[in-house]
Amino acid sequence: MKKSLSDYYGKIFLHIGGHRTGTSRLQKYLLELQEGAASNNCDFVVPQVAGQRDLPDHRNLIKTYFKQHARLEKKPRVLKFLHRNRLEKIFTTYIDFIVPKSSTLVMSEENFLGQAIYSELPGVLYPDAKRNLRAVCSLTGPNIEKIFLSIRSYPDFLLSYDLMREAYFNRGIGLRNLANWASGELQGWQTLLEVLRLVFPNTEIEIWPYGDVSIEEQVSRLTAFSPLKVFQGSDEEIINASASFEALKVLKEKRLAGLKLGKDEVDKILKSVRGKKISRSDIFPDVELNRLSKIYLSEVQSISKMSNVSVLGRL
Repeated sequence: MKKSLSDYYGKIFLHIGGHRTGTSRLQKYLLELQEGAASNNCDFVVPQVAGQRDLPDHRNLIKTYFKQHARLEKKPRVLKFLHRNRLEKIFTTYIDFIVPKSSTLVMSEENFLGQAIYSELPGVLYPDAKRNLRAVCSLTGPNIEKIFLSIRSYPDFLLSYDLMREAYFNRGIGLRNLANWASGELQGWQTLLEVLRLVFPNTEIEIWPYGDVSIEEQVSRLTAFSPLKVFQGSDEEIINASASFEALKVLKEKRLAGLKLGKDEVDKILKSVRGKKISRSDIFPDVELNRLSKIYLSEVQSISKMSNVSVLGRL
């Protein structure tokens, strides 16, 4: 019985985020490649992205696979056979969803890493990454050609991520808590890279510092295709939460009134409600901004010296 994606694909390219680093825009272009002639050369797996909500979404299957994989790891040896069979059935359903056609697979899914921050775990970035990535390793098998990860300076990343969670899901940790969350010792991007290297010790990992790598470079590095045709006429706007305090207030009032807001409704409010956009200086004191920025730059330097890790862009 075939048990991993490597039983179907000789090469797998895996883009795992992080969040708020241009993933929706990248995935939109991958969808366009999928719909064009390039799809004859490889298969694509991406989540639903902005403007593509009518497409099938693999995330529920992935969540089910991850949960069952976690159960399998926890069970004593005598019970593993039963849970392994359940995992294989979920995998078979996933294969039916993908319908493999080519020898190469390109996957882009930032949610493989889990939730980025929890209020009860200050300073810990992607606390579920190790557990989730072990499941990804089981799902993909040994034929991962390369892993790509985008990273972003901490003040910008934390603010953008929490605004997105608050605006679209009403589940942010709270803007007042962000500075406190980051005030202690960080287990951030460098720690995440150490987890990646532990789970995928023989796989080349490429890092994209946010703002240093263009979307054209990202598409080309991930797919090995020339992106020129993809970008011709691709001007559809990708909405990202860049909320004002006033917009967040409107969203809160509507939810308190019992309204369930979908993405389209949130997008409309974010675009129409005027006000000062929330900036990192509204959240972090200057001293903390400087500290977090220096930590990020220091980590990028350290990451670039790790074995089997390369950093694309300016150092």
